[in-house]
This record gives sequence, C-alpha cells and structure tokens, in this order.
Amino acid sequence: MDADFGQQSQAFTLLHDKNMLAPASAASWCPTMDLLALATSDGQLALSRLDWNKTGGERENRLWTANPDSPVTSLGWRPDGKILVSGHADGAVQLYHAEDGEVLHASTPHRGSAVTSLHWQDAPAEDSRRSACAYQSATSRFALPTNGAGGIHDRPRRDGAKADAGAGAGAGAWTRPPGAGARALFDHFDPPTRLTVLCSGDARGDVVMSAFGIFPIASARVADCPADFPIASGTAGGAEELAVLHASLAPDLSRILVAFRANGDVDAVGASAAMPLLALRSVEMCVAASHGSQIASLAAEIEKEASSCATTWRQARLDFDARIDTLRERVGEGRR
Repeated sequence: MDADFGQQSQAFTLLHDKNMLAPASAASWCPTMDLLALATSDGQLALSRLDWNKTGGERENRLWTANPDSPVTSLGWRPDGKILVSGHADGAVQLYHAEDGEVLHASTPHRGSAVTSLHWQDAPAEDSRRSACAYQSATSRFALPTNGAGGIHDRPRRDGAKADAGAGAGAGAWTRPPGAGARALFDHFDPPTRLTVLCSGDARGDVVMSAFGIFPIASARVADCPADFPIASGTAGGAEELAVLHASLAPDLSRILVAFRANGDVDAVGASAAMPLLALRSVEMCVAASHGSQIASLAAEIEKEASSCATTWRQARLDFDARIDTLRERVGEGRR
C-alpha cells in the first residue's frame, strides 16, 4: 500500500537543474509567457526564459539583470505579464518593464520593513463595459504625451541594470520606442478600462493596496484587529509582532485575504475583511487613480526639471561672479 502511494505521489519530474553562485531569495513565473524572475541573496535580480538551461547556455537565454540598492525579498507579476514587481528589504517596491528591465516606478509604501508578499488583482471584466463618462476629467488635455525626443517626459535609464547579449537584436542599444506613453505604465490618453490593484504586505504586519501599482488607495495593519478577534488580546500594546505571509484580493475586489504569523510562530493565521466600497466603486476608482497617477507623475517631473534649472542657474551665476571679479581686478590694476 505504501509503495502504491509512493508511486502515485510522483507528481513532478526534474527537467533541468542549475548551479548558482548565491542562494535564491525569491522567484516568480510570468503568468502569460515562459519567463522566470529570480532574485538571489547577493542582491541580483534576473529575468530568464523557460529554456534558460536547455539550448545555447544561460547567457543567450537571460533577458536582463539588475542590481537593486536593497535585497529583493518578494516578486510578483501584473496579470498581463508585462510588468514585474519586486519588494525589497528596506520596504521599497519597484515596477520593471519585462522587456528590458527599465524601472518604471519606485516607491516605499513599507518604509523600514521588508516586503514579504506581492499580489496583483484585476477588477472583473464587466467593469470595462460599465460607463464612467460622468467621471471623466479634462486632465489629459493639459498633459502632453511622451514625445521620445528628449523632452520633460523622457524617463531616465534604469540604474544598476544591463541587458545581456543574448536578449535579442539591439538589446544593448537602449533605444526609446516611439509613440505617446511608450514607457509609461499606461497611456493617459487611452486609460485602462478596469482597475488593477497591487496588494503588498510586510514583516511588520502592514498591508497596502495601490491602484495600478503606483497610486495608494488603502492601507491597514493586521495588529489593529477587532477586539473579538482571536489574537486581539495578544496584540494589545504591541505584544505581538505579526508578519504578513500572503495578502491578496478576491477576484471581485469585495474582500481581502491575509495570512500572517505572530512572533515567528510555526502556525499561520488566516483572516479576511470585507471591502464592499472598492467593489462597488471600482470604475470610479479606476478613473480617479489614472488621473491622480498622471498628475503625480507630472508634478514629480516638473519638480525634477525645476531642480535641474536651479542647479544650472547657480553654476552659471557662480561663473558670472567669478568673471566679474576678474574683470574688476583688471580694471583696478589698469587705474594704478
């Protein structure tokens, strides 16, 4: 009987193995393509194809690598497989373009605490058929699209990342594709028709939800639970340290499920909370988040440009003052 059970339990077959220079800290398969995102304890993040060790060797099948400032503690994918999200030990969350690893957005929703869980969830498909015309604004009329010609909307080249030689033709050229919003998370002139929410959790017990992965819409701490919850007595006064193991939204966005562990205990606890308002107003939230994200992005770029102009002006003024001082000295010497 045991022998029969052992034969039936053989559910997996080893196809390939690979030696790595450092242990893996996180890994995630792309939901739509044969891509594997792998982070190692030495701080490297790499994206490789499924046949990374079958033909041509590792280098010819690795698309790109990156070396973030903080170690990667969790990984996740947007449902369409075009965006890779990484959580870091310092609480940062970064969104990478799957094609070449360009950092499209970086934020610190879990400042000072390691990100332990990342999960994307799309709103129901019927949301794309519901009209939201009454909530449309004129923001896009005043926000020019990306022109790809070195203007204010151009995004900088990502830091600490490089495309491998085997990533395909032109992998190292880093040319900017033409068209409006080519490197944005979404095109503001053709905004998404339904909401996408990134749910992240950390080792401190905090859960944060961000629309499109960039616009925060909700946050909660597991320790701030109702008084009648089983762990409420232990969390009073901060006696318990709750680490989130997994946090995800229901497909209809009406509930959130959180699995966590207290004080490093072996046993995990699962809890769910209702969010009827998000499910009821997901279309309105989609419109508000898309406009809010664009406004925040434009404000950040304006601030960056203003800071650059100020630096250039200060340097030019210093050069001008130095030349005036030299001229004054020469005029003074000529009068003697």
